[in-house]
Amino acid sequence: MSTPIKFGDLPDSREKQFLRTAGVQIKYKLKAYEFKERAEKEGMVTNAMLKLTFENDHSSFSGMLFEPPYSEDNVKFTGDLYEHGVKVRKRTPAEEIEAQFYEKFYFFEQLMKALGADKITIESFKKVSGDTKDLFKMMVEKFFTLFPLTAPAVTNKFINFKTAWNNNTSKKTSYLGLCKPSASNVIFAAYVADDVPVLSLNSTELKNQQAMFTDADRAPKTDGAEGEGSWRPPDDAPQPMTDADGNARPLF
Repeated sequence: MSTPIKFGDLPDSREKQFLRTAGVQIKYKLKAYEFKERAEKEGMVTNAMLKLTFENDHSSFSGMLFEPPYSEDNVKFTGDLYEHGVKVRKRTPAEEIEAQFYEKFYFFEQLMKALGADKITIESFKKVSGDTKDLFKMMVEKFFTLFPLTAPAVTNKFINFKTAWNNNTSKKTSYLGLCKPSASNVIFAAYVADDVPVLSLNSTELKNQQAMFTDADRAPKTDGAEGEGSWRPPDDAPQPMTDADGNARPLF
């Protein structure tokens, strides 16, 4: 005996839009993730990458989290070291590796708290340890062991998060990304209905609420040898995109 099928309760079809605005984003769910392993091609190493996709009824947004440098030879740049809010010098390569892994820890810690993690769960995540070559992958695996996408803590939980435009003036590119977390900068929070969002933008995030460039501003790729001052992004580099009006929009 066949089972009757009814369509009366199905929602109307609707295309989900890419998130195009920076700031505090309200009431999203973590819907998907993609992890790309570290790869080597023609002597060039591409660090591992985690892409997280958040969705609500109206829009979709994907933020990318890149593996920190895992050795001093893998450090491409060093940030500034601050003491009591004052810049004192550039970090050493070892300090840069440590700082970037601390940043990734706070990313996962804040996301877990937004999803309702208790102290025991946070302490469990803190026990992740290992060689820097393996540590980022271990952190990703531990997070999704504690919070699999099918768990009620994920499927039933709305969160808020902060975004800002990444404007690269030398490469003339802009893309929308998650803000950088730290011990004093929270980028994820639980969504509470009828409550004022607890997230706020810091001075750096406030300066990056607008995209500076579209793909029309980017230097074109060249097929032959590149001349002085030209720029050609790697094949796997994120590429900014534009909407029908030529306005920059997020990569994913």
